[in-house]
Amino acid sequence: MKNLLVLLLVVLVAAPSWAQLDRSVSQPRVQALRVIFAPHVSEELDYLADTLRVETVRCLIGVVNGEDATIDLAWQPPIKLSTPNQVEYQSCPLATLAVWHNHPPIPSEAPEYGCYLSATDIREALHERAPPIQIVQVTANVACWWSKWEIAKTGLAPVLFPRGRQRWGRSLLNETVCRAELRHVTACRLLLACERDGQMAETCRPPKPAEDVAAVGRHEGPVPKR
Repeated sequence: MKNLLVLLLVVLVAAPSWAQLDRSVSQPRVQALRVIFAPHVSEELDYLADTLRVETVRCLIGVVNGEDATIDLAWQPPIKLSTPNQVEYQSCPLATLAVWHNHPPIPSEAPEYGCYLSATDIREALHERAPPIQIVQVTANVACWWSKWEIAKTGLAPVLFPRGRQRWGRSLLNETVCRAELRHVTACRLLLACERDGQMAETCRPPKPAEDVAAVGRHEGPVPKR
């Protein structure tokens, strides 16, 4: 996220303020938030993404003022387990605006292949107490993000790739695929993500060519986790 301190996200707002406790609102509204990172926070996250070879997590805390959310604290919760493909940690405070975690780059592959949410990430992101934003960073220049609303629209899946507007880094659509037998880049992304996470169940296998073409239209981007 070097030199990129502003990102645009869409979050689900259950009331005029997302923190409001009134559960009676039946028609949630979508609000565009401009999320601004304080320079010291951006520098810290870049450093972690570029140097760590295990996963870690930060609870990003700040204030919301109208359509601007300013993040000025990256707090490390108590971490129970940290490996190259998963991290287990105590929950973030309720004041958390976003959960950030890193994906160490997949060896011998472009760092963009590591930008995705795993099935565990997705389940945790949809928890009622989860913050409205999820961020995955692979290197200082490769990161991706999702709002809770965007994750909820996709439903449960083994892997959730970012769309073009939800990431920093180059597109992989014209990239040489990682396996000679896989002719579609989305299938390659899924395979790499599942191998990284140790998930090779039927639900986490590459799609057939026809399904893959549709998937490219829905999502861009590759997973582990907690």
